[in-house]
Amino acid sequence: MTSGVRKIWLGAAAVVVLAAGYSFLAWAAPARPISPDESANMFFAREVAERSRLAVPEPLNALVGGIIHPRSVRAVGDRLLPGGFIGWPVALGALGKAIGLDAVPYAAALLAALAVLAWGALVSRFFGRAVGFAAAALLAIQPVWWYWASRPYMPNAGFLVLLIGSLWFAVAAAFPRPGRWARVPFWAEAAVGGLLFAVTFAVRPAEAHWLALGGLLTVVLFRRALDWRRLAAFLAAAALGALPWLAENFHLYGSLLATGYGQDALGIPVDEAPQGGGARLLGALRPYLFPLGFAPRTALQRFWEYAVAGQPLWAGLVFAAFLLAFWRLLNADRRSSPDRRNALGAEPYRVAAILAAVSFWLVLYYGSYAVQDLPADGSVTLGVSYYRYWLPIFVVGTVPAAWAATVLGERLGRWRPAVMSVCYGLLAFASFWQVFHQPGSGLLALRATLSRQDGEVQAVLAATEPDAVIVCDQADKLLFPERRVITPLRSEATYEALGRLAGRVPLYYYGISLPPQDISFLRDVRLEPFGLGVETVRPFRLETLYRLPVVGRPDAL
Repeated sequence: MTSGVRKIWLGAAAVVVLAAGYSFLAWAAPARPISPDESANMFFAREVAERSRLAVPEPLNALVGGIIHPRSVRAVGDRLLPGGFIGWPVALGALGKAIGLDAVPYAAALLAALAVLAWGALVSRFFGRAVGFAAAALLAIQPVWWYWASRPYMPNAGFLVLLIGSLWFAVAAAFPRPGRWARVPFWAEAAVGGLLFAVTFAVRPAEAHWLALGGLLTVVLFRRALDWRRLAAFLAAAALGALPWLAENFHLYGSLLATGYGQDALGIPVDEAPQGGGARLLGALRPYLFPLGFAPRTALQRFWEYAVAGQPLWAGLVFAAFLLAFWRLLNADRRSSPDRRNALGAEPYRVAAILAAVSFWLVLYYGSYAVQDLPADGSVTLGVSYYRYWLPIFVVGTVPAAWAATVLGERLGRWRPAVMSVCYGLLAFASFWQVFHQPGSGLLALRATLSRQDGEVQAVLAATEPDAVIVCDQADKLLFPERRVITPLRSEATYEALGRLAGRVPLYYYGISLPPQDISFLRDVRLEPFGLGVETVRPFRLETLYRLPVVGRPDAL
C-alpha cells in the first residue's frame, strides 16, 4: 500500500470515528428537540423537505390575534414563520429532500467531521503541514466544537462547517497553486466557494460584521498575492447565490433583509443594549458596529469567565503558544523554517493577525450581550449560548495551540511520538469527559432528559385530541407540531385567547404541578370569567396535564 493510499484510508477512518462521536444524540436518544430554536428548525426543515414551504397556515390565529405558536416560531396573520434566520432550516430541509429526514443528523455529523479535515488543509496552506495536521487533530476533540457539532439543529456549528468549506475553495481560487490545480478553470473553485459562502451567510447573517472585518483585512494584507479575477468570480457567485435567500426573506417578512427576529438580518433585537462609556464613545456608529450593545469591560469579564476559566486546558494551550512566540521573538530566531513561510509566499503572521482581530471583535460583539439562558445556579456549562456564539474563537484557537505543539514537539527527538500521543490522549479524555459527563448539559444528561421527556410527551399526546390547544410554559418545544401550543399561561393575552377558543377546540394546560390553592385561584379567578374550569388529567414527575373544560357562559367576552 502506497503512502498516499494509506493516508486516504486513515483520513476516511478518522472521518467515520468523528461522525459517530458527533452523532451520539442522533443514535442514542429520541428525536426530540433540546431547545426552542432546535424545535423550530426541526419543524421548518421538515416543511421544506416534505412540502417545500416555510410559511405554514394556522387558521385559528385569525381568531386569537396570532398567539398560537411556540417560542422561536413567529406568527404573522394566520401563518407560522421561522422566528430566526431561515438559512439553516432551508439547508437541512434540502438535505432531507435528498437523503431523507431521518438521515439529516448523521449527514450533519459527517459534514462536521469533513470540516475538521478541511480546517487542517486550510491551516496547512499558511502554516505548514505539521501545524495543519495538529490543528485538525485539536479541533476534532475541542470540547466546545464537539458539543455543538453534536446538536445539528442548532446552526452555529453548521455555520462554521459551511464557512470552512467556503474558505477552502476561496483560498484555492484566490491563491492559485501550481501543479494539478492549475488545470482547474479559475472560475470553478471560485463559483463553488462563492455559492457556499452565500449559504453560509443565509444561515447566520448576524455574523456579517466579523466576516466583513476578516475579508477587509485579507484584501489589505494579501493584496499583492491575490488573483483578482478569481476573487471577483467568488464575489459574483456569492451575490448570485444570495438572491434566493433575499427573495424568500421578502416573501416571508416583506423586506429583503428582514428576519424572524423582527429586525434586519445584520442584528438581533435587544430590549436594553448596554450603553456604557464605550457605547457613548462610538456614538451613532454603535448600532451599526455593535447592534447587541457595546460594553468592553463586561465583555472581557464574560470572556474570562466562560472562555478562559471555563476552558482552562484550552486557554492554557493558547497562552503557552503566545509565551513561546514571545520567547522566539526575543531570541530573534530568523532561521529559515518550513513554518515561517507558506506555499503562497505570505508570512503566517498576517493570517495570525487576521484571526486575532476577528477573535477580539467577537469577544466584544457577543460578550457585551446578556444572554437569557444562563443556569439558575450560576454554573458554567457548555450549553450556555456564549459558547456557541464564541465557537469561531475556539476553532481559531487551535492554530496557535497547534503551532506551539509542533515547535515543542520538534525538540523531543525520538521521544516525540510517545510524548505527543500521551498528551493528546489525556486532552481527548478530558474533552470527552466534559462533553459527555458535564452535569446538566453534558450529552449523557441530555440523553437521559430526552428519554424521560419522550415518554411523558407520548403520554400527553395519547391523552389529548389531535385538534387540541395546549397552554405550556416550557414544554411547547416538545409538544409542537403534534399539538397547537400557546405560551405562557400567566398572561392576559393567553386567558383572552382561551375564552375565544372555548367550545371550539379542546383546551389543556401542561406545566409544573400546581398546589391546591393555585388550582383554586386559576379556576375561580382566572378562568371562570371566560366560562372555563380546570381538571387534573394526569400527573407526571414534575409536570401535570390539566383539562380546561367549558363550565359556563363566558362573561369576559
